[in-house]
Amino acid sequence: MNSAAVIRMYREEAKTTAEISSLEVYEIAVGKREGNRTAALRTFERLGESLGDALITALNLVDGLVVIGGGVTGAYKLFAPAMIATINSTLGRADSTARMHRSELTAYDVESTADLQQFAANTSQKVSIPNTNISALYDPTKRTGIGISRMGDSLAMATGAYCFALYQLDK
Repeated sequence: MNSAAVIRMYREEAKTTAEISSLEVYEIAVGKREGNRTAALRTFERLGESLGDALITALNLVDGLVVIGGGVTGAYKLFAPAMIATINSTLGRADSTARMHRSELTAYDVESTADLQQFAANTSQKVSIPNTNISALYDPTKRTGIGISRMGDSLAMATGAYCFALYQLDK
């Protein structure tokens, strides 16, 4: 998400061509500035839907957590509900009225205490390994956590690269 998208969507929602910044759209949405609050809130909802749509595609390819960084994190509470709802949504099938989940996984907003507790819940069960006397813990719950970076983009990327390098050295 970038500032241009926020501005374009706000102008579409508010049906205006007025000069405005993405920060001003945010301030309108949270009630700190006069303006079309409904349009500003809908702008962030649409951005959340678009981000959720992009993320579910990535999450269907890669098993991982999602950490959102940068200036957009300030508006996280405005777009996160729509983003999570989009990821966890269903799609209609063209050949029937049946609906199917967009993914096998469930996304949790780890910035929310309730969602974090659900995400971190231990749902593992003991399974026997065939043809052995060995059993192992297996967690059948497919899930991902989505949250925001608190250390900033550059430090987060550097830390991730450092951890990856250490892991590679340990191989």
